[in-house]
Formats: sequence, C-alpha cells, structure tokens
Amino acid sequence: MDPDENLKEQRVLIAQLLLEPGEFGFTDEEAADRDRATERLVELVRAFDDWLTQGGFLPDAWDSGKQAELAHRVYQEALEGTETFGGRFGCQLAYLLGAILTNKQIELETPGPQAEVYGQLRVIFPDGHPIWKHIVVVPHDN
Repeated sequence: MDPDENLKEQRVLIAQLLLEPGEFGFTDEEAADRDRATERLVELVRAFDDWLTQGGFLPDAWDSGKQAELAHRVYQEALEGTETFGGRFGCQLAYLLGAILTNKQIELETPGPQAEVYGQLRVIFPDGHPIWKHIVVVPHDN
C-alpha cells in the first residue's frame, strides 16, 4: 500500500462527500455513487490504519521530521566541508536550510555572484543528494 496515494484519495473522497447535493458534487439521483464513495473511503481508512498499526511509514504530508533531519544533515555536511559559514555561503546556507524546512526551493544565479556558492555546494553535496531538489539554478542577468 502506498500511504501517500491512500491519503490523497481519502482527501478527494472526503471533499466530494462534504459537498451538498447539487453543489458540483453528488445530486440526489447520484445516491448510489455517494454510497460507493463512502464504502471506498471506509476501505482506505481501514487499510491505512492496518498499515500504520503494523509499523508502516507515514505519508510525506505527515512526516515533517524528514525535513528537519535533512536540514540537520545538510548543516553537518556543510560544516565539515567548509572552513566558515561567513560571506555569501553562510547567507545562502541559511536560506537553503529554511527552504528545506518548509519544503521549498531557493534560486542560485550562475554565472554571477552566487556561482561561488553553487560551486561550494557542488563540492560538498554530490549529484543525487536530496539537497538538489531544494535548489534551482537560474541564469544571471548582467
């Protein structure tokens, strides 16, 4: 079972079931569809409960600890890979850690003043490191 897909479908069904008949949801004539949606929601909730009870992992939407763990790991690896957090590197690292914790991205302009920061990050963090989903490289406008 994929907990992320399960939760996504649960949320869609709940939104549909909460609509009043005739309000872009189920009309009175669609009572059978409403019953099927209710039964499906019950199946999903039971499967989800079984999954969690047996030690399954949380869906990404509920696992905020992942972002904190990644931010901690990035901080430690950056600390080990550089002599100082001074200058542009420290500033961009602060923005990057914030982006990781809020599951967002920062932009680094290259070539340009942020190219050095980008280069330092490339030395510390190899391709495939989760840090790169939080960094967007954009061309620098002269």
